[in-house]
Amino acid sequence: MLQFSVVKVLFSLFTPEFEISSTLKVANLVSDLVGDRLDGQPTILPIPPNSPLAVPRIIMRSSDRLLSLSISPKRTNFELKIPVGSIVDMIDYKSYYSGLTNFFSEFKKINAIFICQC
Repeated sequence: MLQFSVVKVLFSLFTPEFEISSTLKVANLVSDLVGDRLDGQPTILPIPPNSPLAVPRIIMRSSDRLLSLSISPKRTNFELKIPVGSIVDMIDYKSYYSGLTNFFSEFKKINAIFICQC
């Protein structure tokens, strides 16, 4: 019988009306929201306004590169990489998904703020 293990979890929030007028402002709000979980150097890409909406404008990662958040006007992706050979059973998935749900709930509020400002 084949053995499978989870090596990546991807959670996406689709935001078709999200207009990122200030990438720095969005990055700062997200940083406040996630605290030190995404402690790597954030990347704010200088994308022309007429670029495809699916292209990320902001990418934030943890310093160990296991967590990643990319934000585009079309969707926001949160990715968790699980190193091969790690003890997956030690991850508290219920707590992880609860925290992720809370994050996206708060992120939707940020999204609504930026939609109203446009």
